Amino acid sequence: MVQFLIGFWCGCMATILVGCIAFSNRIRQFKEEKEAGVEPKKEAQPEGVAGCPEGPCVLLVDDSKLSRTVLKELLGKHELDIYEAGSGTESLKLVKEHSFDLIFIDQHMPGMNGDETLQYLRERGGIPDDVPVVAVGSTVRKEHEEEYRGKGYAACLGKPLQENRLNEILARLLPKKETDEKPEDFSYRKGLTNFDGNEEVYRETLVLFADLWEERKEQLRQFLEEGNMPEYAILIHAIKGDARTLGAEGLGELAYAQELQAKAGDGEAVEKGFAKVMREGDKTAEYLKRMYS
Repeated sequence: MVQFLIGFWCGCMATILVGCIAFSNRIRQFKEEKEAGVEPKKEAQPEGVAGCPEGPCVLLVDDSKLSRTVLKELLGKHELDIYEAGSGTESLKLVKEHSFDLIFIDQHMPGMNGDETLQYLRERGGIPDDVPVVAVGSTVRKEHEEEYRGKGYAACLGKPLQENRLNEILARLLPKKETDEKPEDFSYRKGLTNFDGNEEVYRETLVLFADLWEERKEQLRQFLEEGNMPEYAILIHAIKGDARTLGAEGLGELAYAQELQAKAGDGEAVEKGFAKVMREGDKTAEYLKRMYS
């Protein structure tokens, strides 16, 4: 009996040791090929790779289950199909089974780090170059985004995670439905600059602008019906200024054109452009509420 137990234990240890050696050799081979500049054989995604039925397909690659859970909860507020992998090697199986629209990769993982995982998935997993990948990590900073883009990432996201930063990334990188289009020439970065980088105040102001839109729209409609161009000019001037400050350049330009027409007393021109301004205002308000409320 003792000999059996000893033999069984030795067999288990041998199996574990062989597995560890195989994994280490695989990582070493990948690193050596990378350092030598060898172009590994690129495995294309097989035909019939499944998409996601419910919405855009997102992959989270992070060795920390807690970090994946936090990110998954934030992403859960959007209509997304979310898959998780605890390592770069684990993610390879998923990318061969599903066609992802966006991938988040933690930068500090045992085995392969974030950069190595990104290259591994591009070269061995057949991930197309146009699939955006986001670098995630506790040492990742938004101001380092240009550096990460040079490595092949589309954006970077620091830890602890900030929901408004995540929403900005999703709005920029996820495929858009027609009903989810951004307002014309909307720039979050430009608007944030106008608020000296204070994201909390900026976000609150975006939502306030959206909440006030219906009331302002009805006031504009009333002034137009009454032929009250002076009051119309005052209100559309305020909308123009607010829109430009918030980074909604498309709405700002349309409002500016209406302001000039109203100041000139050209009610006919104002009426012709009214519907276009209202559509852009509605789209802007809906987008801001959806993204920043």
